[in-house]
Amino acid sequence: MNIMSLNSRGVGLRAKAEWVRRLCVQQQLSLIMLQETLNSNLDGEVLERFWGRGDFQFEWVGFVGRSGGVLTVWDPAVFTLLEVKKFANCLLVSGIIKGSGVMSHYLNVYAPKNQVEKRNLWSEISSIIGVGDGFWTVAGDFNSVRLVSDRRNSKFSLSTAQEFNGFIDDANLHEYSLKGRRFTYVVGDKMSRIAKIFANWNFFMDWPNAEYLALAREELDHCYSLASKSNGTN
Repeated sequence: MNIMSLNSRGVGLRAKAEWVRRLCVQQQLSLIMLQETLNSNLDGEVLERFWGRGDFQFEWVGFVGRSGGVLTVWDPAVFTLLEVKKFANCLLVSGIIKGSGVMSHYLNVYAPKNQVEKRNLWSEISSIIGVGDGFWTVAGDFNSVRLVSDRRNSKFSLSTAQEFNGFIDDANLHEYSLKGRRFTYVVGDKMSRIAKIFANWNFFMDWPNAEYLALAREELDHCYSLASKSNGTN
């Protein structure tokens, strides 16, 4: 099952939607997670421009203030939805990948910039993961980096990185080696790796050869897309 996480910076532009639709076909995506939808009212007609092929299902959380909003879209022929949980800064869809019989959870995250709010979100995510079994994929824009090398020409906060790494350890999340590109967010000469895809140990053990790719930004104004591709049998 191939998935993509992408900071879309809105869902209103047709050119952006057409680009995402091409990626869905080219990368054979079964599930996409978008952040910063900047939209409080999504419908199937708008999302059809993003998906563009066959049936799809979706769940979303609206934005708050002037930023945020997350959206998850999937192919019901591949993923059967069993449960949805919505939070202020994240969206959880849980179900079964057809043919696997294993419970799979996809947590779509858009983290706030405020450090106190991020700390609260890390705690909330750890609690969410702590009550679930099966495969976990946690993806999105975390507005945090893990290492000083994850930033170029932008400010690095050691304390913020330490809290982020502590959260990843506490939640028992792991990150595949990123291929394709080094940074996932670019504004002028400022670059960072704040968009990420994590998986739990169960996922790692079952799909050890999965690929984690950063794709060219093309139609996006500043944020790269990320694709996590599992080449197992599921």
